[in-house]
Amino acid sequence: MEKVKYADILAGIDESWSIKEKAKYIYNEICKKSSYDERFIYSKNPELLKQIYNMDVNVDEYVNPKLICKTLNGVYSELLNRVGIRNKIIKKPSSINQYFEAEDIALIFFDENGMPYFTAIAADIQRCKYGMKTQFFGGCDNNYPEGKRDSVCIIKTDELEDIDKKIGYLSKNGLYSDIIFDLIAKDVKQNNELKKFLLTSGLHIVRQYLEEEGRLENQNISDDELKPIIQTLSFNDMIKIKIKLANMVPRNDKTAGPIENKKYSIQLLKNGILNKSDQRILDCFDMVKEDGRQVKVLNILRFNLKPEPIYYLYSEDTQQYELLSSEEALKISHEYTSKNNHSLVEPYDDDEGR
Repeated sequence: MEKVKYADILAGIDESWSIKEKAKYIYNEICKKSSYDERFIYSKNPELLKQIYNMDVNVDEYVNPKLICKTLNGVYSELLNRVGIRNKIIKKPSSINQYFEAEDIALIFFDENGMPYFTAIAADIQRCKYGMKTQFFGGCDNNYPEGKRDSVCIIKTDELEDIDKKIGYLSKNGLYSDIIFDLIAKDVKQNNELKKFLLTSGLHIVRQYLEEEGRLENQNISDDELKPIIQTLSFNDMIKIKIKLANMVPRNDKTAGPIENKKYSIQLLKNGILNKSDQRILDCFDMVKEDGRQVKVLNILRFNLKPEPIYYLYSEDTQQYELLSSEEALKISHEYTSKNNHSLVEPYDDDEGR
């Protein structure tokens, strides 16, 4: 990732903005420029974890923007201070890493009337990167004694939208990207609705899918000849086509790391593409390999289908889920450790498969 000078964010602030508007602009911009340091989640090295946790960030210098909640909130607090916004760091015991005792960090800022607002910037990184509605700015978290609902002011959705429009965060059509995606994907979650979509607007998707599967003998088949084939597509075909649809959603933020890509992709699948029946046969895996200070994480989906599971590996290069053979999955299971505490290639209950 390219190094970032966080103090440069302040140049984009309009002095006429309210405290909440300034605080949200800084919040969004820090998230856009940063990535969560995945080593802090996946590493088992206490010394490395301690170094990451205790790292200091000078906002006036160019720094590696791979940070964690402690450093991100330190940056946020410093920038808020520079524009005259009173704020306070708050803490709670952490449950993220079992190899290093640490605290989770959040922040409260105060508006013109001294009213407190809770923020948890590290939890919103992937949402800001992809233009989604943030979840933890002006919300609450009852796990923090000072972040409980009855201790802070809540920013309602309409007000948050108005703030994001004012500071230029919302997309040109005035909708958050996750709302746009939900509107598009609503009609393809159920297989019957998906087939209707494929029979009309999605014929080219089926054609491409069948070509990739080696099942399109006649390359010049007409759309009318293709439609009866769509009616015969199996449940397994529907799963593969849904993954193909998810891959079509742009992931063009080069500053996103494994944590943000994983969260965003899983959210698209679970909230947008996959229905409840699909999700019951889905297992998500974080496969980890640690070498000194380096931690490599592979995000893999396993659909427990008959006659055998289907695997997908998230590619950082293409920013898409790519089909993984059973042999490749077995090799990964020997070279990497499953963070999920169960095997990537373990047998599954046939009653759960399709």
